[in-house]
Amino acid sequence: MTVTDPKSDGHLTVWPSGTTRPDSSNLNWTTGRTVPNQVVVPVGADGKVNLRNAGWGTAHLIADVFGYYSADASGSTFTAAGPARLLDSRAGVGRPGTTAVAARSEVSLQVAGRGGVPQSGVRAVVLNVTATDTKDAGHLTVWPSGSARPDSSSLNWTAGQTVPNHVVVPVGADGTVKLFNASWGTAHLIADVFGYYSDDRAGATFHAAAPRRVLDTRTTGAVPARGNTVLDLSGSGEAGRAKAVA
Repeated sequence: MTVTDPKSDGHLTVWPSGTTRPDSSNLNWTTGRTVPNQVVVPVGADGKVNLRNAGWGTAHLIADVFGYYSADASGSTFTAAGPARLLDSRAGVGRPGTTAVAARSEVSLQVAGRGGVPQSGVRAVVLNVTATDTKDAGHLTVWPSGSARPDSSSLNWTAGQTVPNHVVVPVGADGTVKLFNASWGTAHLIADVFGYYSDDRAGATFHAAAPRRVLDTRTTGAVPARGNTVLDLSGSGEAGRAKAVA
């Protein structure tokens, strides 16, 4: 999901049709900002999902689909892996040298056979992608090698910002994915893998759960600077036996 040209501050909520709208914000923005986020959302019985602009001004919305979950036995299962760093242009990880990614250029990132991802049989990977030391406003597109680059923005930034986002992207036949710096300035790119989808029947299957808030530190106390907190899912029904959560 992407919001662009918003006329006021606000947030977007995405939820299945036919159900009560949750309090969740799927992405938040300030006036004029373009902001994307990846959303996994249950689908209503009528095949629809709802999107609410919770701002006080108009906003344009963009939605790109990258996959779906179903009872089809030919689908892929999820296997957690890492977290492991596959790309860090600052440190020469995943590409030669330590220079930033040039403006309007792409990086081919080998994901198969790295960070706990198998060498073959992988259909998609789950990445946390970050842009940092950005010299100009822009966006990043992540897509499978061997296919045309889509118009989607996987993350957007303004000059000087550090911005991460969660990306699930199919893997090309050669085991790589592409990252395109669609900015007129250089940017450093970082990618960490958190898991992959494959035909391995021993992998985990996805179970939709109605949007339900399980943590809100505004009611329990703010997390201290440089501190940690723990989200305990052990008593949350099916989530208590989960291998991963969305």
